Amino acid sequence: MVEEQSEEVLLNEGINCILTIYGAKTVKNLNELRYKRFIALASRNKSVQLIQQWKNNALIPPEEWGWQKDNCLKPIKMMQPAAPINVLKIIFCSCKTGCGSACGCRKSGLHCSPACIACSGSDCDNHPPLEEDEVFDMQNINEN
Repeated sequence: MVEEQSEEVLLNEGINCILTIYGAKTVKNLNELRYKRFIALASRNKSVQLIQQWKNNALIPPEEWGWQKDNCLKPIKMMQPAAPINVLKIIFCSCKTGCGSACGCRKSGLHCSPACIACSGSDCDNHPPLEEDEVFDMQNINEN
């Protein structure tokens, strides 16, 4: 019980430290801070582009100002990977059948790997594509 309380206290103190570093005086949690910072950056980028348009300067494509086109303009939420590559490589799923849209690897933008516990290889819909030399090896195995 005491250990659980100390972990919770440590977590709360860490969150408060991050909020203080980012100067969040009225924000009480990290999700709200992340949202407010995203909105501020997105609106600043939009303002700069509008000013250029009002001054009749050559319009810069919105894709160069933090927006992406997908039938409409949407802000780009992240410019960098969600986590360092080394961390992403250790993500694995525990899918029982097929590795469809609920697959943890697929959601992370990764292919299933041998580390995936219950991923059943041939039934996996999210396996990495075969390399050319692997295809050649399979042909040699089938011929022998």
